[in-house]
Amino acid sequence: MYSLADVHTIFTRDGLLAKTLPYYEHRQGQVDMSKAVAAAFRHQQHLIVEAGTGVGKTLAYLIPAMISGMKTVISTGTKNLQEQLFFKDIPYLQKHVSDKFQAVYMKGRNNYLCLKRLNLFRQQALFHDTDDVKIFEQIQGWAKKTKTGDRMEMTAMPENYGPWRDVCCTRETCTGGACEYYKDCFLFKMKRDADEADLVIVNHHLFFADLAIKGSGLGEVIPEYEAVIFDEAHLLESIATSYFSVSVNSYQAEELRDNITQELANSKIVSETIAKTLHTLGQTAQKFFRSFEKKEGGKYRLNDDQIDKKIYTITPDFANQLLMLASQLRGLKDPSEEIKFLANRVDEIKSNLELIVNRSEPGFVYWCEMQGPGTFLHASPIDIADDMRRNIFKQIPRIVLTSATLSSGHSFDFVKQRIGLDHPVELIVDSPFHYEEQAVLYLPQYMPEPNSRDFTAFVAAEVEKVLEKSKGRAFVLFTSYKNMDDVHNRLKHKIPYTVLKQGQKGRNALLEEFKKDVHSVLFATSSFWQGVDVQGEALSCVIIDKLPFASPNEPIVEARIEHLRNQDADPFMTYQVPSAVITLKQGLGRLIRSKRDTGILCLLDSRILTKQYGRIFLESLPRFPIVRDVNQIALKSPASDASASSKRKPPERRASNA
Repeated sequence: MYSLADVHTIFTRDGLLAKTLPYYEHRQGQVDMSKAVAAAFRHQQHLIVEAGTGVGKTLAYLIPAMISGMKTVISTGTKNLQEQLFFKDIPYLQKHVSDKFQAVYMKGRNNYLCLKRLNLFRQQALFHDTDDVKIFEQIQGWAKKTKTGDRMEMTAMPENYGPWRDVCCTRETCTGGACEYYKDCFLFKMKRDADEADLVIVNHHLFFADLAIKGSGLGEVIPEYEAVIFDEAHLLESIATSYFSVSVNSYQAEELRDNITQELANSKIVSETIAKTLHTLGQTAQKFFRSFEKKEGGKYRLNDDQIDKKIYTITPDFANQLLMLASQLRGLKDPSEEIKFLANRVDEIKSNLELIVNRSEPGFVYWCEMQGPGTFLHASPIDIADDMRRNIFKQIPRIVLTSATLSSGHSFDFVKQRIGLDHPVELIVDSPFHYEEQAVLYLPQYMPEPNSRDFTAFVAAEVEKVLEKSKGRAFVLFTSYKNMDDVHNRLKHKIPYTVLKQGQKGRNALLEEFKKDVHSVLFATSSFWQGVDVQGEALSCVIIDKLPFASPNEPIVEARIEHLRNQDADPFMTYQVPSAVITLKQGLGRLIRSKRDTGILCLLDSRILTKQYGRIFLESLPRFPIVRDVNQIALKSPASDASASSKRKPPERRASNA
């Protein structure tokens, strides 16, 4: 049996992986990373590792975690990586390293059927069409025989099936051990399995959602652990921000009414007083949320000039009705645990409502978001560093953070400062790919700046020329829906290949169609910049319209810029540029996913060469040869032996004006 001290021997040229893993290649970077992870486990360290694409980082952290004998949580940013770990990497290690090793794959709550909510919905279901009815009938039959309650088993159910929201598990409606369905609850069956496992695989959303209710008894599902590995750790700040936030929304009064009515019926309690309060509360909630203005973009900050004065007059009524409802629930004779839970939930909504409208907590940004017919009010922390220190880094002795994109300008300073990671062990492991031979970076000579009214016309012209060179086979990635729609409308009848656009179908369906039609072209925005893995010639070109700066009008971004400015820092250079560098690395990283991939990278933003900060972007990217004329692009065959090319002298990295 291996120990942490000799874990690196598994990765040697004649080690276990070389003997058992088909097509295994010895990579020194993988060895270095495995040794660093093993040391972090042995010496109770916090470790941050940037591991370039192709390093093999999952095995580099999985094997030390497995050998350590410590209860470990692995948290990922995407479902794809969770599935790779659980269905591919772990079965291989169980076969060749230890068959006694147990792992559990936990998804976010809303992936699991809630038997209690199913029963409630069954009694009052309203459907928009007969297809919804048929699918719901299938769900009811499936509920009687499924062992997991995982919606993935319901292959006939569309991704966007509306009624699933009414029957899935949610934090807001979960009463944990007090629930009458607790013994049969799919979520807590999964928790019991996790209690027995050596390794628990979750995603960042579930990790932080669980952290928010840890110790409350309100349905936490991740068991106690000794170590955490955050893969795709570049996503931590944005996801953690949402879970350190508080919010209220226009659907909550209706949900309270349904849940309270059902619990009273279950307890055989008839209360006209509570029924009247619920009715009045529903009317007040509608009046309150309708007072918030709908604005272009759907998001805005709640400053004095953005809040209608009548909101301040409605809020006390809203809060008093919530207070009265909680008191009435607690005043019932022998209230059930579920009713006590709902009274606490009413208190929480009241507290959040008053905090947001009064903007009483310093260090938060208060903002409104419109999603379809719904209105959501948020209070989000401007700086999560202290929250992360207090809740994670000071609590967990062994933490590994890794991603292919964590550094900016070859430094981790930006990420460390943003998430409160103090004095970690640091390691940057370069990709083993020969980027200088496998791809070119095309930066057109004559592009207007992105704020020019002619910008999208120039983008469309360049995209058309590049797609002719690549024969389609491309992602065209945009920083806004507006630019995507504009360029798509200009080109959809000019491109002689299948043209797909984000929004036409679900994300997975679009990707499957893109992979099947080798010459297809996909127009997309932010959700396709990361977590997408298309190997081979189906993806031979990635075109990006602009440097991916976050919109300074986004409420959280705007507040963070103001906060840094008030600290006499330069928000552009210390926040906006490093953040955009990491996002750009993610976007360009879609192209080269293996040693046999080749292709064209194209950035249509002239600022990378004309602005002083452009150098930071270029120096953070792999050493792609740069071309300025589209006629210089020659797409290499994906069948060429990239490894053999390493014997040749790499081309000089420079901007060619030929």
